[in-house]
Amino acid sequence: MDCKKMIYEGRGWKHPCTRKTAKDGYCWQHHPDAVKKRREESERRYHEQQKRTPLSRLIRCNKRCKELEVVLRELITHSSKFCSCPDPWPRGVDHHAECVVKVRKRAEVVINAKEK
Repeated sequence: MDCKKMIYEGRGWKHPCTRKTAKDGYCWQHHPDAVKKRREESERRYHEQQKRTPLSRLIRCNKRCKELEVVLRELITHSSKFCSCPDPWPRGVDHHAECVVKVRKRAEVVINAKEK
């Protein structure tokens, strides 16, 4: 007994598959479970490949930058906790390097907390 699946050729022709049936009237290639399994594997590989494209990486980087901007705004807003200088973000930050170190440590804590 041959497979139930009709195969389409290049010019619109179709003919039945000539393989012997394996299960439920379909051959090993055209059985719906086998087709579904191959399609899922193909989609999984496609999505893995898409994650590595430059555009996808750029999108992830932009998303991360937006998250970090939010954290930075939060730190600037609450910088009085970390910096006793009257102007916490002057043009030259060399005179209060200790304050910058405190802000960086706080940023690491906030970022690590958001990643969890």
